[in-house]
Amino acid sequence: MAWPKGKTHSAETRAKMSEAKRGKAHSAETRAKMSEAQRGKAHSAETRAKMSEAQRGKAHSAETRAKMSEAQRGKAHSAETRAKISEARRGTDVRGLSDADYHDFRCFRAKGFTRAEALKLVQGGRL
Repeated sequence: MAWPKGKTHSAETRAKMSEAKRGKAHSAETRAKMSEAQRGKAHSAETRAKMSEAQRGKAHSAETRAKMSEAQRGKAHSAETRAKISEARRGTDVRGLSDADYHDFRCFRAKGFTRAEALKLVQGGRL
């Protein structure tokens, strides 16, 4: 018998076990094994949605934003990436839009529409 199947610990015993483990950290070897055991496992779509919802509305601190900004400083897109960006933006110039149309365009972008989709909607087209 590997363990006492069906037996449950009393609340007092569970409290004692909890107190005995409190403050003890896993060894580096144990942490490595635990990490390896999780490698390759993907979160379900439901779990990803829950994690996304938990982060919604949270903002990075000014200090964190500064660190993220500094980490990106000096990095440049490759020629291939610049070409892809250019192609994606082709035909989506918004400089000629009125203030009202530009506002609508920004609202559509905030809702997740691509530049091309938002511009088409602003100009009265259908997706």
